[in-house]
Amino acid sequence: PMVVEYVRHPAAFSLQIVIASCMGVIELPFCCTCLSFCRRIQPWMAPFETYWLRALLYLVFGVALGLVNWYVDGGRNLELWVWTVLLGLLALLFLLAWLNGERSAREWEDGAEESA
Repeated sequence: PMVVEYVRHPAAFSLQIVIASCMGVIELPFCCTCLSFCRRIQPWMAPFETYWLRALLYLVFGVALGLVNWYVDGGRNLELWVWTVLLGLLALLFLLAWLNGERSAREWEDGAEESA
C-alpha cells in the first residue's frame, strides 16, 4: 500500500515523510540520543522548542500539505485534508499553551539562569 500511495501522490508522500521526520526530532527527544541523523539536525531544530515558534512551524506544515493537496492532487486526497486540519489544531494548541504562560524546559532553564 505504501508504494501505491507514493506512485499515486509522489509530492504529497514525500512532503509527509519530511514533515514526519521533523516532527519526530522535535517531539521525541530520545530519538536524538540513539540516531546519528537526529543528532546532526537537532541543533537546527532547537529554536522550535519555543512554543510559539513550534506553533508557527506546524501551521506552515499544515498550509504546505493543504497547498500540495490543492494544487498538485486537485484537492482529492482526503488524508492530506485530515492532516492539514490536525496540524492546524496542533498549532492552535501550542499557541494557546504559549499564551497561557506555559514554557518549554529550555525556556525555564534560560529563565532560571537569568534570575540567578
